[in-house]
Formats: sequence, structure tokens, C-alpha cells
Amino acid sequence: SKFKDPLKPCCRGVNSSFTCGNVDQQGNKLYELCSTPVSTFFWDEVHPTQDGWTTVVPSLMPTLHALLS
Repeated sequence: SKFKDPLKPCCRGVNSSFTCGNVDQQGNKLYELCSTPVSTFFWDEVHPTQDGWTTVVPSLMPTLHALLS
């Protein structure tokens, strides 16, 4: 697999109290970004990265076409 740790998101809170995008009252980031997003399947806890979608979409297309036909 091209993804080093597929379930580990690229953008994570600095601890379990915070999530991707959280900032404190002064605007300081309470999250960290990985150095290589292309090596992660998930951007945050629920959203795939572009490379994640690129990997999954070909498998989903036949089912999507069948549902929409």
C-alpha cells in the first residue's frame, strides 16, 4: 500500500481534546499537520485526502453507476 499508516489522519489535534482546525482564543493552532499528505489516506478523522479518494473511487464507480441507472 502507498499509505504508510492508512488509519492515521494527516491533520490531528495536539491532544484528544482537539481536532483538525481547532484554534485557541489567540488563534494559535491546536492541531498538527503531517509532512507528507500523499502518504495518508485520511486528511482528518473523517475526510479522505485527494490521494485517498483517487484510490477508492475506481472501486466505487460500478456500484454508483448501477445505483444511478
